[in-house]
Amino acid sequence: MLIEIFGSAPVYTSYSGKPTITGNYTVNRTGAGGTSLLGNAATIGGNFSCTKTANGGIGIGTLSSKTTVGGTFNINITQSLSDDFTLHRVQNSVNGGSVIVNTTKAPSIQQDTLLVNNFQVNGYGGGEYCSFSTIKLQET
Repeated sequence: MLIEIFGSAPVYTSYSGKPTITGNYTVNRTGAGGTSLLGNAATIGGNFSCTKTANGGIGIGTLSSKTTVGGTFNINITQSLSDDFTLHRVQNSVNGGSVIVNTTKAPSIQQDTLLVNNFQVNGYGGGEYCSFSTIKLQET
């Protein structure tokens, strides 16, 4: 599944139910605006990839239910210091992939289990505490 977001309207996926996606799940956002991915969790059989190059906060996953990714997990996010970034309760099962977040308000990363080659949060700021809680990262 491929989702391309060019406009500035908020985007929500998995808002009212937990979908099962048998293949890959790819999101590319080039238009400013808030983004909530996997808001009610999901089961993804393939790889997950998200690239965001515009302002607007982004949340991936939810604390209330686990998102499982059968393949690699890749995110590359660039936004402004006033934008939120959350990554909650995501688990992947194949080595590889990366998490790169550039310029964000203090991130909230909780209850994740990720097998990645690279994990970076660069240039976070704002008046809040950065939250890394109950996470398991294995760099491969």
